[in-house]
Amino acid sequence: MLLTWLHNAGFFPIRWLSVGNHPQPHATYVRPGVAGVVRVVVLDTGQDAEVYTGTLFGAQLYYRGPIRNEAELQLLLPTCATAGWAA
Repeated sequence: MLLTWLHNAGFFPIRWLSVGNHPQPHATYVRPGVAGVVRVVVLDTGQDAEVYTGTLFGAQLYYRGPIRNEAELQLLLPTCATAGWAA
């Protein structure tokens, strides 16, 4: 469900290059904004995520934990914007 919620919120998947012979294990979704991007890394559990804000390669961890429903995701994203990050 989290992947559907991210899609509905305007995120799209990206693929990171493998490091050595090790593929990246998590799904990553980004949504560009005026000041940078919001990047969501969906962890292997499918409900837990890490939300990063800033530039694509210079992002800072903003939130780590479960995203239980679409409303919770929608509440989290404006909070990123008011903290001075893209949303």
